[in-house]
Parts: sequence; C-alpha cells; structure tokens
Amino acid sequence: MEQSTSDFAGFIAGFEARNLASIQRNVSVQLSEMQTRLAILKGLVEKDEQIKGTILPKLAEIQNTFNDPALSIVKRLVQVGSLFNTLILSHGDVLLSKPPILSQIKGILRAYVDAAEASPSEQLNDAVNAIATSFKEVQARISPVPAEV
Repeated sequence: MEQSTSDFAGFIAGFEARNLASIQRNVSVQLSEMQTRLAILKGLVEKDEQIKGTILPKLAEIQNTFNDPALSIVKRLVQVGSLFNTLILSHGDVLLSKPPILSQIKGILRAYVDAAEASPSEQLNDAVNAIATSFKEVQARISPVPAEV
C-alpha cells in the first residue's frame, strides 16, 4: 500500500510541475506579446506629431516598469496596469480614435488579461478590472458601437 501512495504522490507532483511550467510559459508569451505591442505602439506614436510629445514619456515609463528588475512579475504587471489605466483615462479619446493605435492597445489589453488570469493576485485582478472599465468608458464616449476588449 505504501508503494501505491508513493507512486500517486509522485504522479501528483509531476502533474503539478508540468502545470506550473505551462503557466510560466503562457505568462512569458503574454509578457512578450505586451512588450512587442508596446514597442509597435511607441513606433506609431512617434510618427504622430499631434500626440508624440505627451504620449511618448508615458509609454517610456510603462516600458521602464516592465523592465524593472527590482520588481516581481506580478508587481510589474500591477504597476504597468496602473500606468496604462492612467494613459487610457487621460489620453484615451485621442488614442482610441486612431485605428492602428487602437489595434495595438487592444492587443496589449488582451495579453494583459491573459497574463493576469494565471495569477492569484487580487491586486492584479483589480488592475485588470480598472483598465477594462476605463477602456469601455472611453470607447463608449468616442464610438456608438459597444467596445470589445
């Protein structure tokens, strides 16, 4: 009986390890997606003289937070979410009215939500809810069509 208990415990430990590795790969993919889209978003903003001066410093702050080695991944995501939420609230009317920029913002938000789903952090889930609410509010102001994140 002791052998089967040991085998079962080993099976569970192996399953948990594979599940954790899968979650880590998924979060890594989502973080990479967010950083790639953030770089594309920065490139789009650099080409737009109307918004370049006000938006680029905010995007740089978001990128710096992403790369801050002093913060855990969850803390980085929470802070990035807070900064992104502020960006949407303060400049969303302009940003979301430009289709190429809107496309990148939606992609960043999708990846952000996917990364947050893998975390049990209540702060991160609160950040996701705040961004989604802000995005929908701004989108509703500039477009009569319901927003999709």
